[in-house]
Amino acid sequence: MKRAQHSGQGYGRPAGTVIRQSWEDVRGSQILEFALILPFMVVLATGIFDFGAAWTLRDKLTNGVREGTRLAVRQSTLDLGQSQPPSITAIHDVIANYLSNAGVTQCPIDVGPSQAATGLTWHYASSGAGCGKLLLTIDRGYVGNPPLVVNGSTVIMTRISLQYPYNFMVFNKAINLIAPDSSYSGNLTLNAQSIMQNLN
Repeated sequence: MKRAQHSGQGYGRPAGTVIRQSWEDVRGSQILEFALILPFMVVLATGIFDFGAAWTLRDKLTNGVREGTRLAVRQSTLDLGQSQPPSITAIHDVIANYLSNAGVTQCPIDVGPSQAATGLTWHYASSGAGCGKLLLTIDRGYVGNPPLVVNGSTVIMTRISLQYPYNFMVFNKAINLIAPDSSYSGNLTLNAQSIMQNLN
């Protein structure tokens, strides 16, 4: 009896050869898939790391302006006619010291106001390199928008806000790996704000 002849792939070859070739094909496709996915995994991992650090920094900034606001609402407003009132300097110092103690030293806040006071508002910036977007604003006469009125009287509050530049440590580099022509700047501005009613 004649054996049936088969022309299909794998017939007539040792079984070990067919299994080995199939395994090599699977392994090759897995390597290719991993190579395609790896850059996105790197971007995801570095994004989690950098955005987590930015979130932690924003918490420190918020705590700093809250400390300043707690002090501000207990301060007298009698010295606010001066160009650099001692009460405003004290608020600035509390915030600057808090951020320094919290390890936020990348962009220190300048000692003197960056511009003349407008009404009851003082502005402080930073002269440090790469800190062009830092801005501390202390407003001792904030009334809200629309103004907050209680029992027919407008409530006078203190609003302290801080804009702080954050530069990503590795996320922007990971972005450039998969998109070399990207115009992504690798930084963002964090905003923190605190508002409390004046007690004096």
